[in-house]
This record gives sequence, structure tokens and C-alpha cells, in this order.
Amino acid sequence: AYPVESEGAYRTFGDELGIEWERREAVGNRVADQLVEGMSYMDFLRPFTTAAFAHGREERKGYLESLSVEERRRLREGGGEQMVSVDLSRRNIRMIPLEAYLLLGPFVAKIRFSRNRISEIPVQLSRWSHISSLLFDYNQITQLPKSLGVHCCDFLTDLNASNNLLSTLPSTFGRLSSLTSLMLSGNKFSSVPRVLGECTSLKRLGMRNCSLSEASALGTLRLLESCALTGNRPLMHLPIELGGCTSLTSLDFDPVAFPPPEIWQLGREHLLEHLSLLLAARVSHSADISSLSLETLSIGVCRETHLTLLDASNNKLPTLPPCTSLLSNLTSLNIATNALRSLPTAVGHMVNMTHLDASHNHLESLPPVIGNMVTLTTLILANNSLSCLPLSTRKLRLLSVVDLSSNPLSQPPADVATGGNGGEVVRYMRALYAFMSGSPVILSRCGLLHMPLALLQTPGSELLHQLGWYSEADPLEPPTE
Repeated sequence: AYPVESEGAYRTFGDELGIEWERREAVGNRVADQLVEGMSYMDFLRPFTTAAFAHGREERKGYLESLSVEERRRLREGGGEQMVSVDLSRRNIRMIPLEAYLLLGPFVAKIRFSRNRISEIPVQLSRWSHISSLLFDYNQITQLPKSLGVHCCDFLTDLNASNNLLSTLPSTFGRLSSLTSLMLSGNKFSSVPRVLGECTSLKRLGMRNCSLSEASALGTLRLLESCALTGNRPLMHLPIELGGCTSLTSLDFDPVAFPPPEIWQLGREHLLEHLSLLLAARVSHSADISSLSLETLSIGVCRETHLTLLDASNNKLPTLPPCTSLLSNLTSLNIATNALRSLPTAVGHMVNMTHLDASHNHLESLPPVIGNMVTLTTLILANNSLSCLPLSTRKLRLLSVVDLSSNPLSQPPADVATGGNGGEVVRYMRALYAFMSGSPVILSRCGLLHMPLALLQTPGSELLHQLGWYSEADPLEPPTE
């Protein structure tokens, strides 16, 4: 190591490591007399730099401490024109020389250690208390020191630690309150670190090729303008929290399952609007994803298990996925005007449902598990291809409004089905079930104008098979109701 306090150390260190002074030239072993053009900073900076390099370390430290807050701010705002800019990239450096901390510590504003072989950043990093730009990309660094967020929190605005071996960030990282640009691409993060969400001044973030599978921590970065997430193959779902990044103007990512292609192919604005709607739904418990030309109800929506109202009408849904079962808190579901030919058994988990609208689809049957919706009060099934209702609808005791118009129904008969009275439909289906199981039949208050032909036939399971009412999910059993 070089003797730190000698002028020879300053000269040798400067020559070998390539210290570049901006807008002035070195004269001999001392700082140049001509610091900057003009006089505004000259008198201020001459004693500062003289004290920095001509005197001992303790005296340099004392001089810095003697500066007022305004003087320190002026020093920082002088930026690259008045402070040291150091470029130590491509030097095959294995470790950062101690002189870099002791000699330049208080005055270095920008430093680059890119494309070296550095594996560790010592705690002495805290000596660079006024640094604004720090570049460590393309090294072998496994972790950042906690001192980074303790002593560099006031002035550091630009940090590039891309293409290293980082998998976490220190707990103090969130204290970097001035950080506006952060590049972490090419590291080993499996998710966006939670502490990153505390860097509320962040405007630019790069996390390409990090094997990310989760990125919800981004949602608190309200000032984020640019975010790069490409190359993260495990990341198949963009977080709904991105809808909170209201300043985002650039978002790069690979094709994902959520939001579905019908959304993100329309562009960033439509994508963020969609995510914003779903984010707001976490407060309102209501989501409107109608008229978006959706061809699938993604798992990202199904994971919002708090939802009580979901409007997915006027899309192109051919089916509902099994993950629909996660929406067990739904009380209202509108899936009208889609391309549905059937409803999955997953709807049987929606035991809190009171309003179901599946009109204007291509439904040919309903699953027997619809009888699990015992709280259902409104059932809209108009304009489908239903020929009969499952016997399990007899269990919908609270059903008051039903619309079965424009269906080729045989059971219940037209005079019952078209009346719109849910109670009449339920009572008829109960009577039909009793008839099929050989029990006494009560047809009062069913809205019948004629005796149904089906009730004049021989009871038995053969008729159930014929009309498509029998299934293993709803076997014939003696009526107990």
C-alpha cells in the first residue's frame, strides 16, 4: 500500500489509477490554482482542495466538518464540474484500494469500477459520503454493505450494480432517499426485494435477466418512470401493484400469462389501466373487466380472493378456468355476452353468490353443483341453448328472480320458465324431483297453465337419463325436503 498521507501517494495514486479532474489541470503534485472558470466557486473550492491534499487526514476531516449545510449543498450541486470523477473500469482490480477511500473519500462525486474482478465492497465505502454516482457493474460482488444506506443516503442518485452475484439488498438500502436510478440486471434475485419499495425517489429501474418470479414490491414506487424486466422467464404474472406506478412511461417485459395478451398487446397505457382497476378493486372489492375482448379469465384475477363483485361481461371467454373456485367470496358474477358453452364445476365453490348473469352465451347445460349456490336470489340465463335445468336447482330456496327466456327449454315448461318468478321455478323443480323419486307431488304455486307431460310418464331414473338430469353429482335419493 502507498503511504496515504504523503504527496507522493497522491501523485502515484493519481497517475496509476487514472483520476480525472474535470475542468482543471493538475500542476505538479498539488491541486491546480485555476479550479473553474469564473470566480463564483473559486474562493470556495481553493481552500477546500488545498486542505484535502496538502494536509493530514484528520485536518481534512475537520475541514469538511467545518462546512455549513449550505456549503456542503453547494459542493454537491457543483457535481461533476467541481468534484472528483474517477474511472477505474477495466483495470483487472480484485479489490478497491484503501487509498480510494482515505484519499478521495470526502470529495469524490462520481466513481466507476465497472468490468473488474471485485468480489467485495468494504465498509469504508462510508467515506464517500458525498458521492452521487457509483458504478460497480460487471464484477463478482455478492452483497452490498449496510454502510451504503447509512452514510451515502443524502447524495447518491445513480447506482449501477448490474451483472454481479447479488441475491439480496441490505436492510438499510431503503434509506437511499435521493436514489433515482438503479441498475440491478444480471444478478440472482428471485424477487424484487421488499426494501427496494422504500426507495420512493426511484425513477429508473433495471432488473433484466434476474430470474424474478415475483415483483409486487414495485407498487410503492409512485415516481417510477422506466422499468425493465425482460429476461425473467419465471415472471409469468405482472404484479397488480404496478397499477400504482402512476408515473410509469416505459415498461419492458417478456410475454406473460397475466395480464392476458389481449391486454398487454394493446400497449402500456391499456396494461397499466387494467392493473390500476384491479388494484383499486382491492379496496372496493369490485372489479370491472368487461368489454376487453378477453379470451381467458386469468389466474391473476382469480387470485383476488377478496372480490365480491366481478363483471367479465362482453368478452370472448369460451370457458371459465378451474381457478375460478378461488373466488369463493363472490356475491355477484356477470359473465353475460361471452362464448361460454358450459360452466365448470368450480362455480360450486361460490357459495355466497346472490346474483348470477350468464345470459347471451351458448350454454347447453348447467352443472348440478349450481345447487350449492343456496344464497342465490337472481339467476339470468336468457338467450342460451338450455333444454332443461338440473334437478339441483330445487335447492335454491331464496331464488326470487329468474330469466330463462330465449332457451329451447322442455323442463321447466314454458308457462313456468317464462314467468320470471324464481320461486315458481324452484317449486316446480322440487315437485319434479319428488315425482322422479316416487314421492307425493305438490304442484301448487308453480305457475302452471297445463299439466306437464313429463309428470304423466312413468317415474324412474330412465326418464332422468333421457332428459339429462341424472349425474353422479346429484344421484336419486329419497326426498327429504
